[in-house]
Parts: sequence; C-alpha cells; structure tokens
Amino acid sequence: MRPFARWWKNIRTASWSNRARYWTGRSQLLSGDKERGVETLSALALEQSLTYYGLLGAGALADAGVDVPIGSTSDGTNDLEPVEAGDEVPDPAEVAATDLPPDVLDTSPTSPAATYRFHFGRARTLVRLGWQSEAATELAAARGAARTKPEKLDLARLALAADYYHGAQTIARLAFGDELAKSKGDGEIVRLAYPKAWPRFVTAYAGQYRYSPSVLWAIMREESTYRPDVVSPVGAIGLLQIMPKTGAQIAEKLGVKGFTADRLFDPEINIGFSAWYVRDLLARYGGNEALAIASYNAGPDAVDRWLKARGDLALDEFVEEIPFTETRRYVKRVLMSYGIYEALYGAGAPKIRAARTVARTSLVGATTTAALPAATVDAAGAGGGGGAGGGGAP
Repeated sequence: MRPFARWWKNIRTASWSNRARYWTGRSQLLSGDKERGVETLSALALEQSLTYYGLLGAGALADAGVDVPIGSTSDGTNDLEPVEAGDEVPDPAEVAATDLPPDVLDTSPTSPAATYRFHFGRARTLVRLGWQSEAATELAAARGAARTKPEKLDLARLALAADYYHGAQTIARLAFGDELAKSKGDGEIVRLAYPKAWPRFVTAYAGQYRYSPSVLWAIMREESTYRPDVVSPVGAIGLLQIMPKTGAQIAEKLGVKGFTADRLFDPEINIGFSAWYVRDLLARYGGNEALAIASYNAGPDAVDRWLKARGDLALDEFVEEIPFTETRRYVKRVLMSYGIYEALYGAGAPKIRAARTVARTSLVGATTTAALPAATVDAAGAGGGGGAGGGGAP
C-alpha cells in the first residue's frame, strides 16, 4: 500500500492522481486500516468534490458510516458584481414591447466593449419580452466580445434566464474553471455549469416514470451539452441524441402517430422519448442508474454480456472493467454529472454510492433491488417514446 500511496503523490495528471488516491483509500478500508482509509478518502472528497473519484470517495465514506466532509460552498461569485446596476432581468410583464434602450437601436458597435454592450443589451431586452430563442442568438454573439469575468458572469446569468442552457454551461466552464475546481458542490457557478435545462419537461417525465430527473440532465449534458439542434456524425438527433430508427420504433410501440425524425429536434419530444427509454433501461436493470447509463451508450446486449462476466463486482470495479473505452469514459462522466445534479437539486451532499455489487447498487440514497413499475404513456401528448445515443440504439 505504501508504494501505491507514494505513486499517486508523484502523478502530474489530475484524473490519474484522483483515481490512484481513491483506490488507495478503498484498499485501505478493505484491508481493515479504516483510520488511514478514511483520512485518504476524506481528503479526496474534500479537495476534489466535483470529480468522478471525489464523488466515489464521498460514497465510500458514506458506505463506511463516516460523515462526508463538506467544505465551503462559496465559488467566488459574491465578489463579482454586475457590470452595470440594473442589469438584473425583471419580470417580462413589467416591460413594454416598445421599451427599447438606446444601445439596442445602435447598429454600429466599433469595439469589443461596444459589441458586448450592443448584443448584451439586445439580449436583455428580448429576455424581458419573452423572446428566448432570439435572445439566445444575441447572447451567442456577445460571448466572443466579453472580456472581464463580471461581464462573463452577467452573460451566463442572462443565458440561463433566456433558457440558453448550452451558453450558460459553456461560459461557466470556460470562464470559471478555477472556481468550479474549488467548489464543494454548490454555488452559482456550479448551477450555471449544471443547469436545470427544460425543467418543466424533465421533471414531468421523470416524475411520471418515477426516477430522479438528475439522470436525464446528466445524460443530456454528456450527449448534447443542452443543444436541441445538434446532430451527431452517425445521425443521432437532439438533446439526448436519439437515432431516428430508435425514435420510430418506440413511437410505434407507444402508438404515437405521425412520427418523423424532424420531431426529435423538439425538446419536449426528445426529452419525452428519452425519458421513456431510460425508464425501460432502469426497469431492465433493477433501478441501477450506472447500468442504465452504460446501456444508453453501448446498448443493453453489451451490458448484459458484461454482467454475465463481471456481475459480482462492486460498481466502482465494474466500471473500471468496462471493455469499451468510449463507454467506460462515458459512464464516468455521466455518473459524475449525476452526482453533482443530485447534490444541487436532489439528495444533498454529492456522492456516488459504489462499494456494492452492480446487481444491487443505487448510486444515491438507499439500495434499489426491485424493477421499476411500468408507467403509462399518453400517446396523444408530445412525449412518450424511447431513444438511445448513437452508440446504443436498438
């Protein structure tokens, strides 16, 4: 154990260092050295709380009956005041349709600062008027002209208000990487980087199918980074990257009439179809989110083969043994996002509960052993169908 511990201290790549620290702590716990194991995992969970292995460390501590360490949740945004007083977005009802500020009418910005003010002002007015898609276009134009962190923070805030979730996430990730790395699972920057995208649709469908909306948000973040118009090189469409063939198959199963591939660009359609499919995968794997996520990427036939060969492993070990590199990395990223979403909007302190066999592991909260009950789908509604990303379409 000592050589292993010395090894991770000398690693320069953060992801490999976190991996080595996690397995050092897990091995210490398994060997009976609880004091050192708790010390190793506590440091990892506290210092790297928004990483895959930091979340695993927190989960391992919880499984060992140890309180998960939680540090300060400040992300530094309290020191960043808006660029101009009054930039907060008021209720649209308070703004008249003709109330256009002078900078919106100025069509000749001549510098980055003027370009930023021009597009930001237009976007702010469009958000006030409820024209979200038009505001997103202006925000995208303003992104390249933003220079200071206060400008970028204001831009991310306005992007979120405009339902431009991809913009909010991208700005938070690129402009506030240091703040994200130091965060302990809460704070405004983390919420901008992990937004509740299309919350009405996601929470409605997840509630209908009785699982956490965090699962859908985590998959959406990985599949499309919240872009409803994206098409993958293999033809998967929309927010949760549904293959047209998969969408057609599920639409037929559910009796949804008039389905065409173009309907997958509609966020409600895409979320509804994917929510149904994820429900189907969770039912197949006894509520195990990790297996459902792996199946969403690689397909259920592949996951069934891996379970047959390695179904007695703890979840953390099982994920490390996934033979498809793309799927192994995909599962880690989605599980990380899932843990963060649960911390922000669901089950409290961020953690992934992984020190149990894959056949009975639930990532957050209590163990789930029974398959999810069947849920009815309203074929007359906009949703109701299933889809998988390009790698896992049936």
